[in-house]
Amino acid sequence: MIQLLHLPPWLCGLIIVGTIVALAVAGLPIFQWLTKGRLRLTEEMNNDIIFFASAIAVFYSLTVGLIAVVLQQRGRDRFRPSRDDRMHLSRM
Repeated sequence: MIQLLHLPPWLCGLIIVGTIVALAVAGLPIFQWLTKGRLRLTEEMNNDIIFFASAIAVFYSLTVGLIAVVLQQRGRDRFRPSRDDRMHLSRM
């Protein structure tokens, strides 16, 4: 693992992301094989579950996006000099 840090950053990132994607793609058929006969969902139930999961994902992504915007604005306001500081600097 330490040797991975000695690589250029773009190559290190490519290896890490590639490994995660490869594990995710390999895990899909394994998960399907393990759950094939156990759940016995009808097509209608499957569509309802997919719709519900998609709705949760949309609201989650909107929430995370709004949190990111608020934190960025809060950080920008924190490092903005106040009016008194600007007046003091202009007199110098």
